[in-house]
Amino acid sequence: MAEDDTVKANQHYVPKFYLKQFATPESINNRNPFIWVLSNNYDHGEPSKKSIKSQSVDKYIYSPEDEIGQRCQKMDGILEHIENDISKFWPILANNNVNFGNVKKMLAIFIASLYLRNIKQLDDMRNSRNDFINAMEFPPENRYRYPSDIIFKVDDKTIKIDKESFNAYLNPAQDITHEMFVNSISSTPKLAKSLGIEFGELLYVRSCCV
Repeated sequence: MAEDDTVKANQHYVPKFYLKQFATPESINNRNPFIWVLSNNYDHGEPSKKSIKSQSVDKYIYSPEDEIGQRCQKMDGILEHIENDISKFWPILANNNVNFGNVKKMLAIFIASLYLRNIKQLDDMRNSRNDFINAMEFPPENRYRYPSDIIFKVDDKTIKIDKESFNAYLNPAQDITHEMFVNSISSTPKLAKSLGIEFGELLYVRSCCV
């Protein structure tokens, strides 16, 4: 189907305003600054200058297609809201010694969101799912069937897995991990609290496309 024009295709998992603080002196004030990028090939790669527009970006990382082929821009909008707030004083934080007392809540949210939104989290989820599928002991013809009672115990809670959801998770044809990744970013407030910041209700991150 045709892509929804309201959803941005190129979505950054490291914000451009953050990357800009690493820009070369001659380009930092340009509309599209450049940064030095090191190659992953430690033996042969040489540092090279790259536009921040082209770095730490992927297609629709926060807007996977749903079951009817539509994309949701809500999580990308939430992250943009966080970025807009902290980008106003990020140059000061990055270049000066400041009193963090007035900005520590927003800083905690930003750091937590950087961790959860990173594309490596999506890669790790996909790898874990593939490992789980490969570890299943069912014969191939029964790969997507399981006994009626699948129960997990987490601490003092007992969780019964819905058969339909479990089958969808096991089916390699469905990229359910992408949706799980996007929804996991909604736990930004909880992770921010674990950084040692205690504060009341946060308005920035809510559940995404539920």
